Amino acid sequence: MQRVSRLHLLLALALPTLFQACDEQESTLGGLPGGQAIAWSDTLAALATAGFHRPQQMVAAARQTVGRSDSLGLESVLVLRLDYNPVGSWADPPEALPDIRFTFKMDHSKNLAWFPQSHDPDFVDDGSGESDNYLYLELSLLRDSLGYDSLDWEDAFDGAAPRLSILDQVTFRVSSADTVFGGGDYTDPLTGRRTLRQLPNWWFQQADTTTRWLMLRARPGEQGFVPLLAAGYTSALRPGLRFASIQVDSVLVDNVMVPDTSWDTTYVAATWQTSLVRDSASRLTLSSGWASQVVTQLPPFPPDSAGETYDPLVSTLAEAWLRVPLAGAGFNLSGAKVNLYQVARYDPAGPSLSAAPLIASDVLSDSSTTLEFNITPQLRRIWVEEDTLSNADSIAVALKLDDYTLLQLRQIGLADPALDPPRLIYHLSQAPAGWRRP
Repeated sequence: MQRVSRLHLLLALALPTLFQACDEQESTLGGLPGGQAIAWSDTLAALATAGFHRPQQMVAAARQTVGRSDSLGLESVLVLRLDYNPVGSWADPPEALPDIRFTFKMDHSKNLAWFPQSHDPDFVDDGSGESDNYLYLELSLLRDSLGYDSLDWEDAFDGAAPRLSILDQVTFRVSSADTVFGGGDYTDPLTGRRTLRQLPNWWFQQADTTTRWLMLRARPGEQGFVPLLAAGYTSALRPGLRFASIQVDSVLVDNVMVPDTSWDTTYVAATWQTSLVRDSASRLTLSSGWASQVVTQLPPFPPDSAGETYDPLVSTLAEAWLRVPLAGAGFNLSGAKVNLYQVARYDPAGPSLSAAPLIASDVLSDSSTTLEFNITPQLRRIWVEEDTLSNADSIAVALKLDDYTLLQLRQIGLADPALDPPRLIYHLSQAPAGWRRP
């Protein structure tokens, strides 16, 4: 009896394991018991792709870029507001009008500083070995009381011509040999020396207001970009003004009368600043500022010539990628983060992306040739969980630069969609015919 009981016990322990193994084998998705899943991949080219614009001002950004590239159709100007106390209201006003200079500090990044001009006849070789690459800038005094909260390129310019009233203007040059580059640790934005440019005294002495609006722009015909450090650990990084006065008196030293020189310097940082960006490229682009963005329409997914919908109980979406080819031309691609949004419908005039669901993101490098977005979770959710995507519905998505990376001027060119359109590449596992739910 003891031997029989032990046999029964062994059978009782083995049967559940045997039944479990058979159940696992017979429930293999995508094939008959003991078979393999049928997997296949396909590629869908976008039906239509269009560019549109939405305001993305770089207000209070860490970097403000000034410059122009006609080949890229890209231009950026800096508009800033300065609040100051007139010299006459100082506690100890100087006898003469102070020296007033515009002060700024350039970013050390070689990817952002671009000076294609060279061989300036006024350049003197100091033996440093630096080439004379330069850019001429215009600093304009604007009328007061600008509505800066909603200021964009179309408010400030009519095409490329200034729409704002310019009261006065000065021109100066920055170059690769300028002291703006400083020295020492180039990875620390606080190192280096400020660059100062002389301004007329009357800009700040004959005004009936203590607020002045200035606009910094590349001189007409100039090509290149100057990145300015506009925010950091201290407010000293911002563009601003330096009021400096000198007073000469005489003092008696060892019974000898000698001149005594004293300085009084006041620094005023910009209270508001933004880069206004114009992207007039004829090709599709993604850019910062008053920016180009892109919307594309993908064909219905998945395709089915018989017109039947796919049963998620006997098919699996293994992976799905949206790939958007890039063009060769662009500016400052490294570190650019591009977001992909789901929009309700394809609209070539441009959807509103403020409340659109974020699907995926991609970060580029200088050598990137394609934007790639993993949209598998999104398609699984709307195809399986919500059961809202049928094979008769097209898919509309939109691309834009991430708001948190608009601290730099960027332009990303997309390939001609007529020659190399965005594509949805997906991989499906589907059960053979006759395999249905029990």
